[in-house]
Amino acid sequence: MLALTQLGERRTVISNPTTKSFITPLSLFVKNIVAAFVLGLFAIGNSFGQTPYKVLIFSETLGFRHDSITNGIATIQALGTTNNFTADATEDPTLFTDANLAQYKALIFLNTTGDVLDTNQQGALQRYIEAGGGWVGIHSAADTLHNWAWYGGLVGSYFASHPAIQQATVKVADRVDPSTVMLPARWVRTDEWYNFQTNPRGTVHVLATVDETTYTGGTNGFDHPIAWCQNYDGGRAWYTAGGHTPASFDEPLFQAHLLGGIQFAAGVKPADPGSTLDSNFQKVILDNNVSDPLQLSVAPDGRVFYIERGGNVKIYNPVNSHITLAGHIDVEEQVEDGLLGIALDTGFSTNNWFYLFYSPNGTNSEQHISRFTLTSSNTVDMASEQILVRIPTIRGVGNHSAGCLFMHTNGDLYISAGDNTDPFSSSGFAPLDEQPGRAPWDSEKSASNENDLRGKILRIHPQPDGTYTIPAGNLFPPGTPNTKPEIYIMGCRNPFRFTVDEATGWVYWGEVGPDATADDPTRGPKGYDEWNQARSAGNFGWPYFVGNNKPYIDYDFATGISGAAFDPNAPVNDSPNNTGPANLPPAQPAMLWYPHDNSVDFPELNGAGGSTAMGGPVYHFKTSVLKAT
Repeated sequence: MLALTQLGERRTVISNPTTKSFITPLSLFVKNIVAAFVLGLFAIGNSFGQTPYKVLIFSETLGFRHDSITNGIATIQALGTTNNFTADATEDPTLFTDANLAQYKALIFLNTTGDVLDTNQQGALQRYIEAGGGWVGIHSAADTLHNWAWYGGLVGSYFASHPAIQQATVKVADRVDPSTVMLPARWVRTDEWYNFQTNPRGTVHVLATVDETTYTGGTNGFDHPIAWCQNYDGGRAWYTAGGHTPASFDEPLFQAHLLGGIQFAAGVKPADPGSTLDSNFQKVILDNNVSDPLQLSVAPDGRVFYIERGGNVKIYNPVNSHITLAGHIDVEEQVEDGLLGIALDTGFSTNNWFYLFYSPNGTNSEQHISRFTLTSSNTVDMASEQILVRIPTIRGVGNHSAGCLFMHTNGDLYISAGDNTDPFSSSGFAPLDEQPGRAPWDSEKSASNENDLRGKILRIHPQPDGTYTIPAGNLFPPGTPNTKPEIYIMGCRNPFRFTVDEATGWVYWGEVGPDATADDPTRGPKGYDEWNQARSAGNFGWPYFVGNNKPYIDYDFATGISGAAFDPNAPVNDSPNNTGPANLPPAQPAMLWYPHDNSVDFPELNGAGGSTAMGGPVYHFKTSVLKAT
């Protein structure tokens, strides 16, 4: 029983568990010739310039015996022929001695089962790993030595059960590891898919998971690791649950996957097995006495500038861990108002400029995006303020008045602002109340209004004199009648947090969704939170659409009569509160979406409790930092 679904091949009925399959020299010779021809594709360039090394294949079984062992040995030995290593094969546990194991760069447990090592042999294996050796586990290596806790840590998790052999989709998480770099993001193959006793995530670096929605019999849930690696007790360990069937070892991609794992374990291919382990990261508390901290920005010299909603601007100095209160902005703190965003200018090192997004106290109709100067004594020069943008707001009634700032290295300043609409009188559906005097309850006045800055992500380019220009590529070119050229993204409900990928220019943001708990044929879809990606300027649909453009109904709040569903290809804003054009750009669907209950579309996002989609930073992996360990 091979396995990606059965983590330990513990079977009720075992046929001839002690019977061993012996491989004749002739059969090995033939299989090696065939496998060497197929595997030539995966010969690593200049691999013969490396120092030759040896690995040991161990395939002893005291439980279920896989008929794929012969194929696995032939494949690994053929891989060695084309990649500068020699693979010895044995089922003799007495070879597990310190002296004998020392000649090998890696040990490969190929479909082993049962308690195949005695206490002395276990000690030799442990000392080998502690001395920096490598270990590869294939399929039922996870159904081996169940009573030895150290081995359980080495393999990562023990086998629990498996369904019938069937096709499934493997989701490859690490696209740069030597054992997965060649795989597609969604790898469809047939195997025996192991279920595991525990989820090893957190103690190992998960390389790939199996999607339980693509087959039957999975019991580990949406996060079902199927291949992983780790640094373990001084050595390296790599495991794949694939390899139950003889045909597995004939698959070119599985062969390449296996080769990369061997090369990592042997220490001849660099990888980063600790990259996703919580224990490899350290939490440093910068300030343990803050009130409503909302955003921070890090200066080139390492100082951390951060704000509190009540108006404080603070600076943390990493050199001496000193915290400075740089200044206090007089702000209004109703509902979501206050000091909301901060961003340092791209030329901060020389000009000391920074930007604040805040709700000025005593001004009941607007939010300010202002530039300030930091003095040489680390204080905010209040007299230096230059107001760049004034965002209209309704205080005391409307919600979603918050947002944040992002300064691109090219000097463009991005600003997010909520739709400033009260969501609590719409039964959790789209707030489209067009009755006289009900503008605070109508998001058409803002999010879908091309002539309003609310419910948007804005993009401007600040100038030294305190003005700004409009970058090319915004949604409405300057001079377009009844539009705001600052708008980059429209159709947002509450884009409280966003980020810009500096490498691509793409904008990502979390969209806090409405509260309806069930679809209604007279009103529209239930509430969905969203994560959005904008590769260029666009309309992302609110308040007419949510999720993947699920349409709301044109509902008349005065009469309670429902009209037609809105059309994402040609949305129209006919609200009397709209001051811009009626015809809007086509709506773009969200990248990810989920309701407050369990998501059908993205089960990975399921969970208990409340939810709020928050935008986070973008990380680009750099292979240049890898080295063999």
